[in-house]
Amino acid sequence: KGKEDGVEAWQAACAACVLVSVKSCEIQRKVRDLVNVTFSNAQPSLPPLEVRGAFWRIRDRLIDSEHRLLKSLGFGIKPDLPFARLLNYLGALSASPQLAAAAHALLVESFSEPLLP
Repeated sequence: KGKEDGVEAWQAACAACVLVSVKSCEIQRKVRDLVNVTFSNAQPSLPPLEVRGAFWRIRDRLIDSEHRLLKSLGFGIKPDLPFARLLNYLGALSASPQLAAAAHALLVESFSEPLLP
């Protein structure tokens, strides 16, 4: 879909990602707040939405986008992070604290930067 009620499809999808992430981290955020922020980012020159037709349509789009995202992820929103595995390997190797610190730093860095060109 294109732009509906001032919010483009990609903006609704991004808002759905935020909605899923705050729910998975158990951070309390109201859907209403997310709708308002999404609309104000999409239409900064317009006044805030009133709780009327456009608000409910945007809210429904965000909820629909959230459901699609969850379905595409197979409802698996808790990733299996490698930190526990690294800790087990370091313990099995009786690694020094320096090696453990270097391995941990490399693992953390691998989340933000590709290790190989």
